[in-house]
Amino acid sequence: AAGGLAVGAAGAALAASSRRGASAPRRGDRTAARYTTQVILPALQWIKTGLKAGDLQATELRAKNLSGVDVLVGKDGSGKLFCV
Repeated sequence: AAGGLAVGAAGAALAASSRRGASAPRRGDRTAARYTTQVILPALQWIKTGLKAGDLQATELRAKNLSGVDVLVGKDGSGKLFCV
């Protein structure tokens, strides 16, 4: 992990030094806005939490990390499961 940090810091220093030589943008210059109508579809997956419905009481929450995403799994006051 420390090696990765050193490489990242060296890369940032190199990028900063290469920008110094570039001319600064003039005040009136603007970046052109580009828009697309391309539809991006989500890639949904069912990922097991390791919990059973009986493991949670009504109004109880459990924090889980599923595939690198932090989620809260819980039951509402009437006992229905939900995930945020």
